[in-house]
Amino acid sequence: MLLTALTRIQGVEWVRLMYAYPGRISTELMSVMAAEEKICKYLDIPIQHFDDKVLAAMNRRGTSKTYAQPSSSSARGCRDRASYFAHRGFPGETEAAFKRLLAFVKRRSSSTSACSPILRKRHNSH
Repeated sequence: MLLTALTRIQGVEWVRLMYAYPGRISTELMSVMAAEEKICKYLDIPIQHFDDKVLAAMNRRGTSKTYAQPSSSSARGCRDRASYFAHRGFPGETEAAFKRLLAFVKRRSSSTSACSPILRKRHNSH
């Protein structure tokens, strides 16, 4: 695994894995993270949203079921050290879709979460 190889490079003191996409967090990855001292015990997980219709409209590969996976046994070692990033206000997002996203974030209250508003451009009438 590349992460293991990176820890063997002389002068590298630590390795931080960025953008651990849901559905790609494997048991093997978690085992390597647990075994290697130089690998930060932290996951940066860009979920984007937690509503299946919004995820499809965003052209994301995963579903809410896939995105819930990092909190299962495969990522147990980093659950309290994970950061989730999501978007609010995607075109077509309903109040119910936002509530699903909010519920997901609240279930991860021990984790860090960030939400970015999607700003819509105003059309100039000129």
